[in-house]
Amino acid sequence: MKIGIIGTGNVAISNYLPFLAKQEDIDLIYYSRTTQKAQDCMDRFGGSIVESLEDLVAQNPDSIFILTREMQRAQVLEQLLPLHPKRIFCEKPLIAAISQSQVSEEDYYQAETLLNLAHEKAVEMAMMFNYRTFDHVQKAQQIVADRNFGPLQQINVVTHYNCWSHCIDLILEFGGPVETIFALSGLTSHGTEEFKDKDVSAALRFKSGAIGSLIGTYGTDSKTPLFHIQMNFQKGSLHLRDIDEELIIFDYTSRNEERFNLNHSWSRWEQYDASFQKTIGAYLESIRRQQPPPIPIEAGLRELLFEAALRRSLKKNAPIQVTRDLDLAVHLS
Repeated sequence: MKIGIIGTGNVAISNYLPFLAKQEDIDLIYYSRTTQKAQDCMDRFGGSIVESLEDLVAQNPDSIFILTREMQRAQVLEQLLPLHPKRIFCEKPLIAAISQSQVSEEDYYQAETLLNLAHEKAVEMAMMFNYRTFDHVQKAQQIVADRNFGPLQQINVVTHYNCWSHCIDLILEFGGPVETIFALSGLTSHGTEEFKDKDVSAALRFKSGAIGSLIGTYGTDSKTPLFHIQMNFQKGSLHLRDIDEELIIFDYTSRNEERFNLNHSWSRWEQYDASFQKTIGAYLESIRRQQPPPIPIEAGLRELLFEAALRRSLKKNAPIQVTRDLDLAVHLS
C-alpha cells in the first residue's frame, strides 16, 4: 500500500509517521514545499520524495494524508482534487484560514465547495477526529448504547481551544444535529502571543429537543484538564474529564456511581498518542478491506457548519437556526 504525505512538520513527525513507518505493507511518499523537511522524514522513517503534487498522484497512492497546518489545507485541496487521487485523509479542522479557534463562515462554504468537487471527481475523503477513540469516550458510547439511560437531555462542555474542534465533534456524536446556537464572546483575550483569543460561550438546542452549552478558552493552563464533558440522560449521567483522565457514571436506576481513572503509571499523552494509532490503524484497515472510512469527511463539514453558525451568532448577537440561516450542504441533508 502506498501512502502519500503532504506536510512534513511536527504533526506528521510526532503523530503519524512513527506509526505508519512500522506498517510492513506501507510505502511512504513525501511532498513538502520545504524539500529539506521531506528529506529529513525520508532519512528517519524511510520512503521516497516527489517534487510536485502531480508527481505524487502519478505514483498512484492508495491514500494521501494532508498534514499541513489548517491555514494551508484549502489551497492544497484546491490543487490536489483536480488531479483525481483515489483517497484523501485530512487532519482537523478541515479548513481554518485564520486559526482553529477562529473558523469562519467562509471556511465552511469553501469546504462545502471542495467537498462537492471531491464528490464530482469520485475522490473518497476521510477525517481525523481521534478523540472518538479515547478509551473513556468509547466506554461512554457503549454505556449509552447498552444501558437504558433514555434520551439525552443536556450536554455541557468546557474546553481549551487546543481541543475545540474535537469537542464540537463529540458534541455532535453524542447529541446529534444542533438546531439553534446563541453565542457570546468574552471581553478579554487569554493565552500567549502565538495562541491568543477571547473566550466564547454558546447555548445549544438540538433537533432532538436536548439543550447544551459550550465554552472555549485559552485561559486555562494546559497542564490542567483540557476539557470537561457532562451529559445528563433521563436515567443516568456521564462526566468525561480530560484525555482519559476520568469517566464518572451515575446510574439513576441502580443508584450506583462508577469511576474509571487512568492508571497513575500511564500519562494522558500516552493515551493521546495511542488515539492516533487507533484512528490511523482503523482507516488503513478500511482501505485494505475496500470499505468506507470509519470517519467520513462529512464529519469535518458538520463541525465547520457548527462553527459557521456560532460565528454568525457572535456577529449578529442573536440566536442562529443552523439549517434555516445557513445553507446546508446537499450531501448533509
